[in-house]
Amino acid sequence: MSAQFVGLPGVVAPTYAWLTALLAQLGALEGEATILDYRHWADNADPDPLAEASRLENIVTERVVAKSIGTWIATAAFAQHGFAPRTAVLIGCPLARHGADGFVMLEAFVSAVPTLFIQQSDDKVGAYRDLAAVVGGWPNATLAEVPGEDHVYADIDALCAAVQGWSPR
Repeated sequence: MSAQFVGLPGVVAPTYAWLTALLAQLGALEGEATILDYRHWADNADPDPLAEASRLENIVTERVVAKSIGTWIATAAFAQHGFAPRTAVLIGCPLARHGADGFVMLEAFVSAVPTLFIQQSDDKVGAYRDLAAVVGGWPNATLAEVPGEDHVYADIDALCAAVQGWSPR
């Protein structure tokens, strides 16, 4: 399977609609786009990022746009299942949840995939300054700071401005 854009929402179901609106404003829904509908939403179970990552096996896409847990799913799919985006936009990277193995996967991902990180100044799961300290020196990483602390990323206009102003390396 291939799609021009792959969207990976956050852990809660309302982020599906949020990501759909973001991709629509970016013009991504005018082409072929796939947004993952996580299984734990229907099953009312705990999220299983590794199972979700396996659903992306061997998918080649122009761009992945991921939020929070979706950022972890994208990197795990790349590392373990041949997921091959040409570029990536990672929004609200949950630094508090990555751990050492997660940072190894994230660095491998960014080494191969030009990546725009969009992070709130004081995001409760990882502030911009903390993310910049981890990924700021990586050659394929670009960082964009947006105001906020709630991890919601409701200002779609600010997100679109960051994405549209980015030139992947």
